[in-house]
Parts: sequence; C-alpha cells; structure tokens
Amino acid sequence: MLDILENFVREKGGKFKRKESVKALSLIYTWMRAFDDEAEKLVREKKLEKLRQLKENEKAKQAAERFTSFVVRMPLDKKTKKRIIKIFAEMRRAVFKEYLEEMKLGYFAAPEKVIAWKENTTGRAFEDFGNIIALLNGLSEKDAELAGKALRNWALAAQIADDIRDLHLDYGRNLNFFVSFLTKYPEEKKLIEKDLKNRRVSLKWLEKRAPRTLSEIKNLFYKYLNQIGKESESFSFLRELEKTFFESRVLMRFYR
Repeated sequence: MLDILENFVREKGGKFKRKESVKALSLIYTWMRAFDDEAEKLVREKKLEKLRQLKENEKAKQAAERFTSFVVRMPLDKKTKKRIIKIFAEMRRAVFKEYLEEMKLGYFAAPEKVIAWKENTTGRAFEDFGNIIALLNGLSEKDAELAGKALRNWALAAQIADDIRDLHLDYGRNLNFFVSFLTKYPEEKKLIEKDLKNRRVSLKWLEKRAPRTLSEIKNLFYKYLNQIGKESESFSFLRELEKTFFESRVLMRFYR
C-alpha cells in the first residue's frame, strides 16, 4: 500500500503538493510501523500484561514529533495547522486503543470482528491521512473529510490484497481478512492448512482449496472499491489515485 501511494504522490503534473504529501505520508507511516512492530511482538509473545501497558517507543515518538514540526513549518494558516495536528493526535490515540484489543480477538476471530478491527486501525489511519493531505493541499474541511473516506476504502481494499499475498506469513500470527472468512468453512481451512507453508499463494491455488472463502473476500474487496469511486469523483487527485491503484501490481496480482 505504501508503494502505491508513494508512486502516486511522486508523479509530476497538476497543482498537488506531492513532495509535501510524500513527507507527511512517510512520517505517519514511520510512526504506525514502529508502533505496530512493537505491538505485534508482544502479541506474538503472548505478553498480555505488557501489551496493556504498551506505550510508543522512541522511534514512534520521534516520528510523531517530526510530523508536528513539519506541519508547523508548512505555509498554512494557524487554523489548518491546528486541525491537522489534532487529526493526527486523535488517530494516534484511537489506533493505540485498538491494538490493546488485538490479543483478545485471537488470530482466528470471526469476520465481523476482524473487519471492525481493520477498519479501526488501517482504515482509520488512512482516512486521517486522506484528511491531512487534503488540508495540506488547500481543500476545505468538508472536502478533506470526503477525501479521507475515499482513502479509507482504498486502504481497506489494498489491505485485503495484502492479506491474501501474506497469507502464509500471517496465518496464526496476525489478524488477516482472508483467515477470518476461512474460519466459516472448516473443510476449506483444513485444506489450506495442509500445505500452506509449502506453496506460493495464488488465486488458482485458493480457488481449488477455498472457493467459498475466496468468493466472500472478493465481495468485501469490491464493496470497498465501489465506495472509492463515489468519493473520488469530486477530486482530480483522487481520480489519479484510483487509476494508480487499478494499475498496481498488488491489485492485479489477485484480481483481474
């Protein structure tokens, strides 16, 4: 997902502040990755008490501080700067709260629980990022909210593609969209488990072993994709992002 966004904002043309947007994206992603890595480590080690006491490590704190400094230096009015900093602060608190729930869910949680968790972490982070880059580029708060919704759905669709690609890495280790739907079909789950570690995940491989699971995850994927189009019609840069997404290898590797 990061690669797709970076390729998009680095393209030339238009009035979009691509350099500044890449910087904002990089700092937000650095914060989330540092925090996510620490949380995942505690979850894997089943250290629930430490997870409850989870705090941002030094790398995450530095990324957050650099982001705030970056916004303060931007040639924006004070109201917009305060709005951007507030969005980031609220996102940090919200995502932090959700990570405390991950261990309670377990790696084989039901679809509705995993969907809610993904929407409140990945979805929330990218929705706020959409708000932020829109405000950085001079859009109104109302338009920024629409941009945020578009990026939220884009990120969740991309996350589904990522979860399929990383199925062999996530299985029994991280919350995964595909695995959550797989729990509904024990016979398909058994077939996937049988030789998951020995095979490269592909659509053809999944179609033979988990056709019903794949059908359900595709329906969810296209639900998010359809929402992108509804929001992106208002903004040229979101139409560009949609085009970039459809041309991305992450998407085309699994959905044709």
